[in-house]
Amino acid sequence: MSSNNRQRRTPVPYRSAPIQLLCYDLYLFTKLTVIHLKNIFFPLAPSLRNAEISLTAANIIPAALHTVLFFLCIVSVALIPAWFILPGAAWLLCLLAAYLLAWLLSVALNAGIHSGHPIHAAAPADAAPADEREHWLFVNGICSGRSWTAAAVDELSLQFARPVTGIHNRTFGILLDLLQCASQRSLGLYTSCIRDTYQHLHDALTAHIDDDDDDSSNDAWRYDKIVVLAHSQGALVVSLAIDMLLADLPRDTLAGRIEVYTFGGAANHFNNPGGVLRVVEHYVNALDPVATIGVSMYSAAGASRAAADAAVVGKKGPATATGGAGGGTGAKGVQVQKTKAQKRENQFAGTVFTRKGHGHLLVMHYLQHLRDESENGFTSEGGEKSLLRRYLGGGRGT
Repeated sequence: MSSNNRQRRTPVPYRSAPIQLLCYDLYLFTKLTVIHLKNIFFPLAPSLRNAEISLTAANIIPAALHTVLFFLCIVSVALIPAWFILPGAAWLLCLLAAYLLAWLLSVALNAGIHSGHPIHAAAPADAAPADEREHWLFVNGICSGRSWTAAAVDELSLQFARPVTGIHNRTFGILLDLLQCASQRSLGLYTSCIRDTYQHLHDALTAHIDDDDDDSSNDAWRYDKIVVLAHSQGALVVSLAIDMLLADLPRDTLAGRIEVYTFGGAANHFNNPGGVLRVVEHYVNALDPVATIGVSMYSAAGASRAAADAAVVGKKGPATATGGAGGGTGAKGVQVQKTKAQKRENQFAGTVFTRKGHGHLLVMHYLQHLRDESENGFTSEGGEKSLLRRYLGGGRGT
């Protein structure tokens, strides 16, 4: 099963003028940080052992470091106008000191590992035998250091009863991570994590069973299926990495071998020309502020569902402030914003599953509700069945 590109009459946003896109994204990210930041973390209802808000040292220490980094970035921004007051050397020394401290804090958050570093999690002891022709990868989102990424990889391995490899997207704190997102979405900046994700996928797609055996004539692919899971900024990273794969690899190498599942995705486009990707699914909480400037804004199905679900929830959160190119009715504010979003219609492949809920954290707000197949869980506008759920508990999937 695959989801083809949905062609629109207007140009896709990521091919518009970079400066225009950058200004628009900076506006969206500023609004997210100033107005809707709390909606990323709430509700606080951890029920899984790897939940991000669980009161463990592995969570408390990164949270404290992120808090210091946040205020340090605020102070650094405040230093910019001080350039007119302080002598040049003093201003530069203050700025360099702030940068050095931010760098040291980010090293601590990421446990010294660089972007693209693989983080492995073995399948649970009671899992069914692993399918050696499958390869599962995960790309984390913003503000996810070494410990939070490892916890997410562990939880994914538990939920799907398979070994999962994380491709670490290192964090520099929420403000700098948002600036990085803006540069990736608007300027097409291929950061190290995008390049490393591309390389991981490229290597998996082109590996053969007997690559290490020079005497073998077996030319079969090492993996028949590569499953990619991505959260938040990770969805943007995967989107850009797939663009590179589509440009670099023959269609026969890609066709029917990649499945992509995103959670609270921040991507502004997702290409799948001719359905070359086996499956593309996006999971969204209606009042997830990151998703509402990503998949819920740029996907027709995501926009209409997010608007309708936000109206049902009854809160004027970010989902009611950012409609999309799809249909749907709701509050008057939704209709106004939908008209604006129509001018930025996009090429966004995939089936969108929306849940009437809040929050952006992967484990606590997404994986915790993945098994719920009721109307309170993730459902699609067209009634399609979730293919990702077929893998839960070691299922064979598609």
